[in-house]
Amino acid sequence: MGVLALKEDKDVRSVLSEFSTICRSIILTTFTAGLWKPLDPEGLAASLRELGFGGAIAVDPDPRAAVEAALNQATEGDVVVVTGSLYLAGNVRSRWIPSDEDLLHGSSYELDT
Repeated sequence: MGVLALKEDKDVRSVLSEFSTICRSIILTTFTAGLWKPLDPEGLAASLRELGFGGAIAVDPDPRAAVEAALNQATEGDVVVVTGSLYLAGNVRSRWIPSDEDLLHGSSYELDT
């Protein structure tokens, strides 16, 4: 299972060709970053289909919702890969890692010391 967003200057066919070999389903999404724009996830879906990807393809423009959907669809033993752009990783980072503010002022996360 994978969640993917790409920045507009990436080699789409190469990335999708490689990524599609490790995923049985892919959710395509976007990201928010100041200067950079993501590729349209619908266009990425069309490219995946052109490459002959046989797995499930979904589009969710909300990166956090895309990750949650992937996690909800995953079954025991599945791995969910979130990749394609560090901007995507930054947009969904808080799903797993507390913010600096939470770390400084307390949060529900328990940290090993």
